[in-house]
Parts: sequence; structure tokens; C-alpha cells
Amino acid sequence: MKIAPLPANEVDRLHALLSYEILDTPAEFSYDDITLLASSLCDTPIALVSLIDSDRQWFKSRQGLDASETPRSQSFCAHAIHQEEVFIVADACLDERFASNPLVTGPLGIRFYAGAPLINPDGFALGTLCVIDKQPRNLNSQQRSALKTLARQVVSQLEQRRLNKILAGNFIALQESTKQVCDQQAMLVHSSKMSALGELSAGIAHEINNPLSIISGKLWRLQKHISENKISANDALSDIEVAEKAVRRAANIIKGLTTFARDCTNDPAETTSLQNILNDFIAVTTDTVETAGIEFRIPEFEDCFIRCRPAEIIQILLNLLNNSVFATQKLPQKWIELKVSSDENTVRIFFVDSGSGIPREVQDRMMDPFYTTKPTGQGTGLGLSISQGIAKANQGELSYLPKAANTTFVLSFPKARLGMIA
Repeated sequence: MKIAPLPANEVDRLHALLSYEILDTPAEFSYDDITLLASSLCDTPIALVSLIDSDRQWFKSRQGLDASETPRSQSFCAHAIHQEEVFIVADACLDERFASNPLVTGPLGIRFYAGAPLINPDGFALGTLCVIDKQPRNLNSQQRSALKTLARQVVSQLEQRRLNKILAGNFIALQESTKQVCDQQAMLVHSSKMSALGELSAGIAHEINNPLSIISGKLWRLQKHISENKISANDALSDIEVAEKAVRRAANIIKGLTTFARDCTNDPAETTSLQNILNDFIAVTTDTVETAGIEFRIPEFEDCFIRCRPAEIIQILLNLLNNSVFATQKLPQKWIELKVSSDENTVRIFFVDSGSGIPREVQDRMMDPFYTTKPTGQGTGLGLSISQGIAKANQGELSYLPKAANTTFVLSFPKARLGMIA
């Protein structure tokens, strides 16, 4: 028996074979169909997809054979990988290379062998598609051609397997990268939200302190009059009514802050009253606007509903408000008007201030991340960019009207109906 020599590129060949991660994997129909067809076309009882490992030949698919592998030293396929054409042994008993081979002299009793090498795109012979018989015989030219064609199909399956592995790895990496991007985006949105809240912090503190001072004063007055027995029912009811009004005012401010400040990144959209969104927005901004000497107008409108995450819509409005407060601070007339219009399909919020518009060179860049016209330390440059992204994430759009008489931004959303889920 003659043992097949190692190919000159054996190290690289083994590396190529291992790269497919196919050794010792379960049977697959795609390979079994090929060996079944090879057995039928060549009229042999045995057909194998044989892969030549360092010290064994392992069968990815086998027809007519129980063994899953045999030693490489006994392998016919180890000889076949040395050539590009079909390797044929018409009668192993008459071939000095195989006459004393245990696969010939033993129970298997191989007499005929034909193997087409499995040559990958890099030129490495990974193994063979082979057919075996226990009787001496040969293949005609059509059978040889068919065996080579089927061998190429085996290689195609191997390449597809490797490609799928690469794609799966890339998909996992892409998922991880996407998660990192989403996490970074969430951090930027949160940073922008906190920045917007920070610019309003003085006004918000005043908003809350005012009703608390009223409540404290009225309670002190009631306590004093009760202790002096100088309280009348009317006076008590009047003081309580004023205190209750202040409590409601503080509650509205806290509700607005709670709605805005909570992390709603993973919340599903909900069908929400636009009036409720604006009420929460007004609750946390009224004192800021008044302190800046700005007249704030919201004309009456017929309430309508949009599918959104309410806190994110408030964040957009706060960013627009902060920009307007900054832009109008030196104007003789300072006002902000928030108008709502809707038709059958769309709700539009027009955010208008008394400015005469935004210069063209700024318009072209104002939605870019980190672009700002504010002095250093007074803005992140993320407000409009993130607001635009938030609008899109809520199926809406934030746009600027360049031809309007005053500085005008428009928030547009699909109109929702009560009971709407998606």
C-alpha cells in the first residue's frame, strides 16, 4: 500500500479547510442530495463528500456507507486531491498503490474508485466527491463530466456556508454597532434635553416657588387667625381657595416637568391630545417667557390627536422656545406665537417669534449637529438637529419657512384618531 504524499501547500490547505467550520457537523440535505445524485448518475452503491483533514478523511455526506470517517493513510481521496481531473482506480486489486489497502482487503472490499477534487476559489483541494463500487468498472465521459459538475456544486455549498458565517458575524457586529449608535444617540438626546431644561431652570424654580410662597403665606395667615380666634368662614374659604389654586399650579408644573424629564426612549407611541401636550409645555415655560419680557400667545384651536411620545414633542418645543428667547432678547418687540392648524390628515404647529427670519447662510447649516450661533457655553448646537431627528422618529417633520414675515418653524404630524393603535 502506498500512502499519499502531503500536498506542497498542506498547511495552507488545512487552514482553508478549517475556515469553513464544517468538520464534524451534522448531515445536511444540500450535500446528501448531491451524493444521492452522484450515486445514481454513476450507478455506484457508494457516494461520498470526503474532506481530507490532517490525519483522517471525514465524510460530510455518505450514501451506502456507515462509517463517518477513515484514516487518511488509507484514503483514496488523499491521492485524488493531487490532481485537477477525476481520479479513477478501475480495479484496486490490480493497482499496487491500493492492493494491500485495508479498505480493499477488508470488509468494505473497494474495487472501483472515482473522485473529483473539491477545489475552492483559492485553488486548495479540500477533499473529493467520490463514488465507489465493490466491482471493477469505469466511468464514461458523461459520468466523469457529471461528477466534476457535482463537485463544483459541493464547493458552491461550502462557499455559501462560509459566506453565511461571515454575514452572520457581520450582522451581529452590525447589531452591536447599531446598539452603540442608538445608545450614543440616546445620550445626545438626553444631553440636549437636560441642556434645554438647564436654560429654563431659573424660570422653573420661580414657577414652583411662586405657588409655594402663596400656599405658605395663606397657611400662616390661617394659622395665625385661628390661634387668635379672628377667622371668619368667608375669609377661611377665600384663603383655602387661593391656596388650592396655587397647589394646582404647582402640580401642573411638576406634571409638565415629569412628562418632559422622564426617559421615554423605549416607550411606544401613544395617541395623545395636542392640548395636553401644550398644557404641559406651558406649565414649565410661562415664567421664563414672562421674565424675558416676551408676550406668549396661543390662539384657541380645536383639539386634535397625534401618535407620539409626548415628552419628545415637549423637548422640540422647548428647544424652539430657547432659540426664540435668545434670538428676540434685543428686539424692541418680543413675542412668540404658537398656532395650531389641522386638516383631515395632518396636524401642524407653527412656532413663530417676532424675529425677522434667519439668514440664508445660517438656514443651510442650522439643522447640522453642533452648529450654533450662540456664544460659547450658551448652547450645545444639538437642539435643532436632535429636534429634527425626534420629529422624524415620531413620524413627523420639523421644517423652517424661509418666506414667512417672521421667524417660523413648523412641526407637522399625521393626524390620529381616538382608538388608533398604529
